[in-house]
Amino acid sequence: MAERGYFWLFNLTMFTPVFWITATAFATATAGIIAAIPVIWEPTKKTWIKFNLRGYIFIACSILLVILPVALFVIQSRSDKEERDTRDAALRKDYLASVAKQQQDYRASVMQIRKDFGDSNYRTEVVIGQILSIQRDSLDIANKRIIKLMHDSGNIKTVLPDQPILKVSDDATDKGLRFIKFEDNVNHYRINFVSFDGGSCCYKLKISGVVLDSTLGQLTYKGPIKNMLDETDNLAKYESTAWAFMINNTHPYDWLYVWVRGTYGDRDGTHNYHIDQVYYNRKGANTFGTVGTSIRSNVLYLVHRFEKD
Repeated sequence: MAERGYFWLFNLTMFTPVFWITATAFATATAGIIAAIPVIWEPTKKTWIKFNLRGYIFIACSILLVILPVALFVIQSRSDKEERDTRDAALRKDYLASVAKQQQDYRASVMQIRKDFGDSNYRTEVVIGQILSIQRDSLDIANKRIIKLMHDSGNIKTVLPDQPILKVSDDATDKGLRFIKFEDNVNHYRINFVSFDGGSCCYKLKISGVVLDSTLGQLTYKGPIKNMLDETDNLAKYESTAWAFMINNTHPYDWLYVWVRGTYGDRDGTHNYHIDQVYYNRKGANTFGTVGTSIRSNVLYLVHRFEKD
């Protein structure tokens, strides 16, 4: 029950990721200042502010520590928005071109019908009515497809047939991230990857673990997780591969977050693709899924502090 309470406090959605990043950086800077007081503060100085030279330098660095993560987050958010806008614009352009092509084909068909049937209005109208029915169905299908693609623009790689999508399996009977057992103060897990829609190869992946500490009620970095897929491996269409890994229980926890990112290719060696997703496993219920924006931002921020990508 206490663990659920801690998680609720951490997952407050009323605050933005910027707030959490700023709050974390501010708390870190404050803690550093408190710890450094004996070195940067000179009580014997007669001025109201008793910082020495090292103190002013330390304060300046602390301010940068608060400002820089927020600035980096804002820059990344703008870059992501520009990328989405570019993809959406390309989809709209392709859709309009498709509609224009179908209208041109329709006009050519009507001209051919008039040429074949001459002044027989009744027969001409019947055939044109049939073409219009087919044309309307075709446009409706194209419109629904383009709307779906734009809605799923974050997964734009699904547009082409047999284009591989590498991800942790979401099969209900074979959870992609499963808690296996607790033994010798170590939690054992199993992770299962699947190559959906097409074969894949040439994997360059990094996997990192973060847990929600039940005692402190905060995220704790657990380090890199060994990746068993490398550049020499390949998976056929819908083929899966799984391996086990361990997370120590030095900091008791219930929620494990795994950040998977990197690149892979198709089996023809003609295209490269990206994977960038944060998955969770709730140990008590052994449930699995992907995380929301606020938790993802905090997981990525913590991993970036300890790892260099």
